[in-house]
Amino acid sequence: MRILAFELGSRSVKAVELESRFRKFEVLDFHEVSLPLKVSDPIEIYREAISEIFAKLPSHPDKVVVSLPAPNISMRFLSIPVKQRKKVEQMYRFELEDSLPFKLDETVIEHEIYTLKDSSLVFTAIAPNRFIANYLEYLSKIGLDPDWLTFEGMGLINLFIASRRTEETQVPGPVLLLDLGHNRTTLSIVNESRIEAFRSFNWGGSNIIKSLAITTGLPMEDAESEMQKVDLSQSGQERIPTEIMDAVNQAISLLLTEINHSLIAYRNTTKLSVTSIQISGGVSSMGGLSSFISKQLGGLPCSVFNPTEYFPIKEELKKAIDPPKFAEAWGRGNVFSRKSPLLFNFRRGNYGKQTSLNEISNIIKNPNIIKLAQYGAVLGLMLFVHVFVSSYLASQENTRAHEELKKVFQDTFKNAPKALKNTLLSNPEKLKDYIDQKNKEMEQKLKMVSKSRESMITLIKKITSSFPSTVRVDVNRLEINDRNLVLEGVLYEGDLNQVGESLKKIITLNEVNLSQEGPRFTYRAKVTGR
Repeated sequence: MRILAFELGSRSVKAVELESRFRKFEVLDFHEVSLPLKVSDPIEIYREAISEIFAKLPSHPDKVVVSLPAPNISMRFLSIPVKQRKKVEQMYRFELEDSLPFKLDETVIEHEIYTLKDSSLVFTAIAPNRFIANYLEYLSKIGLDPDWLTFEGMGLINLFIASRRTEETQVPGPVLLLDLGHNRTTLSIVNESRIEAFRSFNWGGSNIIKSLAITTGLPMEDAESEMQKVDLSQSGQERIPTEIMDAVNQAISLLLTEINHSLIAYRNTTKLSVTSIQISGGVSSMGGLSSFISKQLGGLPCSVFNPTEYFPIKEELKKAIDPPKFAEAWGRGNVFSRKSPLLFNFRRGNYGKQTSLNEISNIIKNPNIIKLAQYGAVLGLMLFVHVFVSSYLASQENTRAHEELKKVFQDTFKNAPKALKNTLLSNPEKLKDYIDQKNKEMEQKLKMVSKSRESMITLIKKITSSFPSTVRVDVNRLEINDRNLVLEGVLYEGDLNQVGESLKKIITLNEVNLSQEGPRFTYRAKVTGR
């Protein structure tokens, strides 16, 4: 499964391309398209940047991850005086309702429960429905239809916690994480594997650029070039003009004020003090910034968070990019890895992408799909479902659908000559004839299959019908043969216990087992009678 995680910044669009396969999670490539300092039409600019990134990909991604803008989300930390998780699940919404200026029924709520010594801490993120709907409409205009919609800052948090899972990389005490962007900064405090503070505020590299432009009288573009030359570790030397250093110091003092306010608030709430600081984002590459922050905050250790020190990537990629700049996007893509720390996704419920088994069940009623699936089992079924869906979508989203169709066709008919592939993909009628021909070949082979055995398509239909309309899932993996069934996915809404009971009633399936970690689930069963 190919994943493309985006960070739609105000100075550039960044994307990290990843692949999940056979228990392996790998970074394939990094992409960045710079944006002008002054943007007249943001929709057109973002659309062009995103199109440029998609054009560089070898195939269309299976999953796309984006985040909701920070102003669209409310964050709350709730202290619940009980430890039992079930009771906490029942209580936290009542506590939350009193602290919000809008109705909970009109929102999507994501939460994480941390069990403490005598109580529980609940980290919640709440997004009003209207904000989600408006942003999805905006993303559609710029060419994105995300499968996962998270919050700004979750990517860095996920990546940082995942990097600290071994004893060698453990950091004692609370750690302050700063993602320094062009216009916004996200601040979070992680203690062990718990998020104990989070906020987002308006400060970024643009503050330094504007301060330099005002002080020196330079145009914004030239002021940005001056900022890139500054090395704060040389602040006491004559290499940097005094007016430049004064302008930079004035801008960074606003950041230090925000950090100090957050540290005081955290200390007053938890009676704990932060032991170190990790910075990332585009501004983190500014020369001497980490040592400057450390000095201004009384010697508190501060360093740049470099993901490549903890997660292996190809050497050529290390040399070609500035890793801290991509930490947020990289961490967002990690929601599809195993045991990802946070799995907040606002694209669920009414805004969930309809990729459930029920939807697939409806699609495979097409007679051509059924014929192919009867012989080709699930692999053929899933591939041809995508072919059918892509053909259907072509009238609505021609370019995107064509890319998906091209990818699936190439994966399905790997032995077809290149010239034939190009001809079929550019001519829907010939493609239909080609698939019809394959259907006839399948029908010939089907005659050799025993009629006493239940067809694979019948079994598939029984499995999909086990998922009622009240259960919404995203299926990441579905494998079935004459011996075993494995079904992996993410639960967005509903009760999986209903599904398990229905699966157990299918005579062909034995030893149906469910394992679940948070919203992620896996069904395994033995297939008999085939």
